[in-house]
Amino acid sequence: MIGAFRKIWDFAGSEQKNIKSSIVLALLHSIFYALQFAAVYVVLKALTDGDTSKINALYALAIMAASIIGRIVLNTYSQLQRVHAGYFMVANKRISIGAKLRTVPMGYFNKNNLGQMTAVTTTTLTDVENTAPVVLVTVLGGFINSIVFALSVLLFDRRIGAIVFIGMAAFIRTTSLQEKLRLGILIITHDLDTAMFMADRIYVMRCGSIAETIDSPKSFGDFRADYSKQLVRAAEYKRQALK
Repeated sequence: MIGAFRKIWDFAGSEQKNIKSSIVLALLHSIFYALQFAAVYVVLKALTDGDTSKINALYALAIMAASIIGRIVLNTYSQLQRVHAGYFMVANKRISIGAKLRTVPMGYFNKNNLGQMTAVTTTTLTDVENTAPVVLVTVLGGFINSIVFALSVLLFDRRIGAIVFIGMAAFIRTTSLQEKLRLGILIITHDLDTAMFMADRIYVMRCGSIAETIDSPKSFGDFRADYSKQLVRAAEYKRQALK
């Protein structure tokens, strides 16, 4: 997971500042989300104290209103930063690819290579544009949200807060061991573009048997088996139909 984050971060280039802004906004969003606990605390304290005055209800209402409005505003600006980063980091990469192709000898542009370049500059980069910033900000934002939540619980009850932190530490440790031991995640998909984007190794299955295995796939040209080539042609046909 950390390795994937580093790849996205390096790929972002000049758009890293917008991703940073989106992550900071996600942190503030988490703080406003945690304000709900303060509102609940005000109500519960008033009930346990037998205080039925309107002032406590107004306090709780004001805290909830601040929480809702803050989350709406911060989430909107966070999404704007995320979309900006996704669009322009891919646009810059396409410009970079175009600049390099200007210096490539004409003999390089055969049918196979043109298909690979078309796939990279259209479908593959579009997938990166739509998913990479979202994955980075959402996962990190969720982690930040968990920390803020745990701190909020810790303020109300040290024992429950300690249990939450222990659970988070166990999750982080498990994830770290998964990466060190190279434990994989099996993803089953009929979309070759998704498989190319996410997988370190692809198994092409046909009638319950492995038709081909591709390690570190980089383009559709890596598929060699006849059945795999049929799937590639189907994927290319789908792209043409979507245009």
